[in-house]
Amino acid sequence: IISTLYASIQNVSSPSLDNVRRKWEEELGLDISEVDWGGAVDLVHFTSVCVRHGLIQFKVLHRLHLSKEKLAKMYRGTDPTCPRCKQVPANLCHMFWSCPRLKDFWANIFRTFSFIYNEDMEPMPLTAIFG
Repeated sequence: IISTLYASIQNVSSPSLDNVRRKWEEELGLDISEVDWGGAVDLVHFTSVCVRHGLIQFKVLHRLHLSKEKLAKMYRGTDPTCPRCKQVPANLCHMFWSCPRLKDFWANIFRTFSFIYNEDMEPMPLTAIFG
């Protein structure tokens, strides 16, 4: 019985993340290559030694954070606008990357990356959101 149970557990496959990837592609307006997506999925486990940071990255990648847009769909009367810039839709892409109020923030982050790595790094949404 134990060997049968073990064999059954071994045959269970991980759920596909294709729908999650497609939703990110749709919001970002770009194609995410297999290599980039696989790297982002792998990074969830190695982003930080801090479990809390890893959980945050897991929730970002899997789109488990509740954006203002999603909250407004779930709860009638909830304001769907971005609290920083007052634009709609305040989806995950907007909240993490494309909000105009984040432009200087990401510019500073990528300027710091460029300095640290001694290599020019242009701000890119995949790097900003997935690491």
